[in-house]
Amino acid sequence: MHHCAQAVPLFRGLSEENILEIEGLLHEKTFGKGETLYEMESPSLLIIASGSLGVYQLSENGRQQLLRITGPGDYVGENILFGAVNESIYVEARAETKVCMLSQKDFRNLLLEKPELSLKLLEMSARRMKDLEDQARFLLMEDVGERLSTWLLSHSAGKKEITIPMKWKDLAEYLGTTPETLSRKLRKMENEGAIRKMGRKVTIVDEAKLSAVSF
Repeated sequence: MHHCAQAVPLFRGLSEENILEIEGLLHEKTFGKGETLYEMESPSLLIIASGSLGVYQLSENGRQQLLRITGPGDYVGENILFGAVNESIYVEARAETKVCMLSQKDFRNLLLEKPELSLKLLEMSARRMKDLEDQARFLLMEDVGERLSTWLLSHSAGKKEITIPMKWKDLAEYLGTTPETLSRKLRKMENEGAIRKMGRKVTIVDEAKLSAVSF
């Protein structure tokens, strides 16, 4: 059994005894790449032990939009546990993925017994909501170059160097474009002296040029 509870920020600060108690409530399951999770399981908090899950939303015309990617130590499913079911959202394994499952009943009991978890859950949910609001703002921009430059500047937090927290093709999907278009925009930004890219590290060379959105 993976020690899932120890890796989850939601449970940090609990005593070792509490962590062991939570570990005893978890059930492990493996999903194959491309497998959709919520079609086959009763409501559960899913903690990622290894691998990666993608959270997607389908538009009315069937277009798929990546909302976020989760990796080891992250979790999904808390909204469903509270009855906030959005049928346009689904979770898919992006690679072979092991998850630790905490049932709805056990999760609710934990929140009742340990009020500090409820506060942490609210804080983390608020951060996720902000990320969704930011993404919605990016997607309203018609120009892909503007989406990319705005995303880079918002993630720089005043620093010159950014480590992209996902694969480039995943960032393209997140920004509602194709890897080819994203690659083209990045090359143009480099050619115009706005950024320098090496692997998944981007250095902002000229913030004014990047803000000008002429890509």
